[in-house]
Amino acid sequence: LTVARMLAVYRRSAPYNMTRMVVAILYAFLLGATFIGTSFRRKTAWEEYEAAAIIGTVFLSLNVIGTMSINMGVPMAKRIRDVFYKHRASGMLGHSAAWIGLVTAELPYLFIVSVVFVLVYCLVADFFTNGSGFFWFCLFFFLHTSSYSFFAQCFMCLVRDEKAVGALQGVWIGLNLFYAGFVIVPQNFLPGLKVGLWINATRYALEGIIFSSLDSMNTNVHASYQTPFYFFLECNKSNEEECYGSMQQYVNFYFGGEFTSSNRWLDVGMLGLWNVVALFGTWFCLKKFNYTNT
Repeated sequence: LTVARMLAVYRRSAPYNMTRMVVAILYAFLLGATFIGTSFRRKTAWEEYEAAAIIGTVFLSLNVIGTMSINMGVPMAKRIRDVFYKHRASGMLGHSAAWIGLVTAELPYLFIVSVVFVLVYCLVADFFTNGSGFFWFCLFFFLHTSSYSFFAQCFMCLVRDEKAVGALQGVWIGLNLFYAGFVIVPQNFLPGLKVGLWINATRYALEGIIFSSLDSMNTNVHASYQTPFYFFLECNKSNEEECYGSMQQYVNFYFGGEFTSSNRWLDVGMLGLWNVVALFGTWFCLKKFNYTNT
């Protein structure tokens, strides 16, 4: 009954859900459109800046949709949380039932947003088009987006008002931006600071999407003369005028060997763990705290 009521609440919250869909489609098109000219030319090789742009748009995709999910999820979570407090005060609803309803109602929309975004992005950009790559892209994107949304619920149940939640949001978003492995690549972190690479969700989603989706890409990357990638491929020893490497070689070079395809199940597991942490936090906070005077 609680799940049915919560699904009805979400279904009637058209501005919340439709805004998410529209924003996801808009950003998917804008980011994918970066490659329209390239994809239509059907180039046999990327330049280094084009290969780096693929990584960059995936990073932006994760953070734009993740930030949207946490920002939009907070007001919705507060609305449901406050109603729950009133029902609990009258003995009509327990915290576990409210938690199950809250999570169950959110999941279908998270799934739809993730699949729609990836589908539009892939169609517009014209790559990651095989079934396996699309599946892994959707899975990692869904797990990442859901972690942001569930942390919005957890933060809202942990503290009294939205102003306090803003501080927690800032910490979570900043951690994921700085330590994702794109703004500063992993090999450039000081040894003592690398711990941040292991305690954020975006790093695992970025690694998972890039390496899982690029396995099927046959496009080579042109190494510009005497660039670091040029020397990485040891083109200077072969004295070739034109030097090319595979996309997999470029990605390994870009992340300094710190991110690898062998971490795929680690990435899935850690993203799942972040979701579990957020879900448990929401359940615990609903059980222990009451910020509304009833």
